Amino acid sequence: MKSKYVAGILSIFFGTLSIHKFYLNKRSIGFIRIILLLLFFYWDINIGIKILFFISLIEGIKLFSMSDENFDSEYNDEKTRFDKQRPWGEKNDLNQTRPKENPYKKTGIEKYKEYDYAGAIENFNKALVIEPFDNATHFNLACAYSVNEDADKAFYHLSKAIEYGYKDTEKLKTHEGLSFIRTMPEYQEWILKYINPTQIYEKESGEELPDLLDQIKILNERRERGELDEDKFLKERKKLLG
Repeated sequence: MKSKYVAGILSIFFGTLSIHKFYLNKRSIGFIRIILLLLFFYWDINIGIKILFFISLIEGIKLFSMSDENFDSEYNDEKTRFDKQRPWGEKNDLNQTRPKENPYKKTGIEKYKEYDYAGAIENFNKALVIEPFDNATHFNLACAYSVNEDADKAFYHLSKAIEYGYKDTEKLKTHEGLSFIRTMPEYQEWILKYINPTQIYEKESGEELPDLLDQIKILNERRERGELDEDKFLKERKKLLG
């Protein structure tokens, strides 16, 4: 985690050597300034040092005056920013010990059940600040956004839920909250991208569809060869997916 105070001190006292740039992972700029310093040896080293010191001094003052939010946004990654916001100060790891209860997750579920979807979205987002890798909260947030017909955010959080280990594929087919996005053409594309189709679309007997991925691949190849137009392609793919 980068500190603006450390960066500012390095800039003011060691800025001529561009140490602060390397600290802030701005290595390319650091190397360029070191090359400029070497070039000044062949011209006038005293002037070169004065110029670089003046620039570094301004940069140091700027770093000290930056708000924590602006500094984190520019120099710290997303996971580090979450670490600073977490009240118990633990590292952001998928295997970390979580608090016994996330209050915002609980109130988000309550608001969702009360049909207060805007309130549920607000609370679920707050819950993610505390537990950003909680797949259930991402799934609940996807449902809330879907009910509010915000497809982009619904797909985003549904993807995050899968990425962080959500495995209840039955709910993807049946959960009422996802009804809106299941009616959209993008949903089929999302299924193909994030879920093994044979996990989702099964025959009533429970037998998996045979070679479904191969059939979809052949269908795509037929479209590319011009044997199927877009409408026929979509109809055939819909049949394959049940």
